Amino acid sequence: MADETEEKGSSYNKKYYEENREELLAKKAKRYREDPDYQAQIKERSAARKKRLAQEKRAKGIKPKRRQPYKPRIHTVEINGEDREVEMFTLGRLAMMLDRKIGTLRLWESKGILPQPLYRDGRGVRLYTALQVQLILKAWREVKRKHGSKLRRRLANTEFPAALQQIWEDYPLGVDLNATEE
Repeated sequence: MADETEEKGSSYNKKYYEENREELLAKKAKRYREDPDYQAQIKERSAARKKRLAQEKRAKGIKPKRRQPYKPRIHTVEINGEDREVEMFTLGRLAMMLDRKIGTLRLWESKGILPQPLYRDGRGVRLYTALQVQLILKAWREVKRKHGSKLRRRLANTEFPAALQQIWEDYPLGVDLNATEE
């Protein structure tokens, strides 16, 4: 008899949750944003769950996935009438190096902060040369060092866009033409 009552209660709870799912999720999200104790509790539960799942996987003999080492993309580019092999990086790799999301870099590109890439592959994927990436990272570190936490909202007002534009002007093909080939 007790099992029967539990089943009815359980089905009622499922039905109630299905009918009021959006409202309940909105309430949880609001509480998470506004209540620091609740937020800490949820984060603690999440960390404990991740740890438990990792332990269960280890107990079953499942090894954690390891990131594959990055294999640079080598593209042949015609420079001053001769073909040169150039190491290229995708927008995703550049975003990872800058610790930003790909969408953020696309937004920067649309706002004119990040100049249009000089190269794209056959599928239209944005490609940046190793030299461009190196100089972009250098400019990024300099701006972060100078502006710190204020950087998020005022990136367009910093010297970052001008520095990137200068890189594109100094190296119109994305490579150092004076460098000797190896």
